[in-house]
Amino acid sequence: MMTLPEVLATFAQSDLAPGALSPFWFQRGAVQGTHALFGLIAALGPMRWAVAGFALWTAKELALDIPDAGFAALVVLDSLADLGAAFGGFAFARQRLRALIHRGS
Repeated sequence: MMTLPEVLATFAQSDLAPGALSPFWFQRGAVQGTHALFGLIAALGPMRWAVAGFALWTAKELALDIPDAGFAALVVLDSLADLGAAFGGFAFARQRLRALIHRGS
């Protein structure tokens, strides 16, 4: 069983860092699906919160994940994939909300 500090430490390292918690195929699907869900949830709130959230997330990737992995190209790509999945979920939800609003008008 992991302690709380160990669980929290997993948020400060790349999913591709040594010592990953699960098999690669499961990890990629679950992690990217979760990132897309984060983006979808962000789309439901005010735009300024979404912008602030994405800015903080980007700062976390740049300040923690990438340097912790020694600026490895694979980790940089992983960070881009993480942010891209979140932005994809955000864009999808925004587009669907816009369509629902126009349909109701």
